[in-house]
Amino acid sequence: MAKTEVTTQSTLMLIDDTPDHVKNAAGLGNENVTVSQDDIPEIKLLQKISNECDESHAKYIPGAKPGMMFNDQTREIMHEALVVNVYYDHFWMAWNKNTNYPFVDMPTNTKEFESKEAIEQAFNSPAMEFEDIDNYDVNDSPRHYVLVLNLETGKATGAIMKFPRTKAKVSNRWNNQIAAAGGDRFSAVWSVSGVTEENKKNGKSYLNYKIERKGWASPDLHAKAEEAYTHLSGHTVDKKAA
Repeated sequence: MAKTEVTTQSTLMLIDDTPDHVKNAAGLGNENVTVSQDDIPEIKLLQKISNECDESHAKYIPGAKPGMMFNDQTREIMHEALVVNVYYDHFWMAWNKNTNYPFVDMPTNTKEFESKEAIEQAFNSPAMEFEDIDNYDVNDSPRHYVLVLNLETGKATGAIMKFPRTKAKVSNRWNNQIAAAGGDRFSAVWSVSGVTEENKKNGKSYLNYKIERKGWASPDLHAKAEEAYTHLSGHTVDKKAA
């Protein structure tokens, strides 16, 4: 079947039929290993309680609405983010069963930990003598490393997306979609936006991620994502013989 490219102003073209560089890929990027996390932006989903949506708050961003995407470093807001999913791992958090707030290790001001053991060590420190880990739900939270595309400038920049608690189910579905699509993890381009869901326990509504595949990455974009994958994973890509 002939490959059809979506016409945009960007050099990062999307391809809506499965191209050869996807069919012949080795399935890279889905390993779950410990990687070093650079100081890169985080893409967040704005909620009704987000400070960026509150006109009276110092962090308010004009035009920000619940359900929009938000870059926490550039403070850019987006109705939709186009991303390539490069790599996946997870971190750990502890949530107070009564207040629903995350545990914070006061000496380090840390609330995200790289292992369950690290949380347990934090609770055992002298500074936390009045905290009891049994009062907390401890769980792992998915973390996705992505390239965010700007179709006007043709640039792709690195970012992190985190999926704690109710967002974890979206992360699981995304991983399943990536695996089902075939190719390397970073072979496809995805649309990320917000959608309203309902908490079945209390009937309250909240915003969650909505993720849909938009097409395939062009060879240039795939190559850029492969470079990012190599940096994050520490794995050298073994090119197949022609």
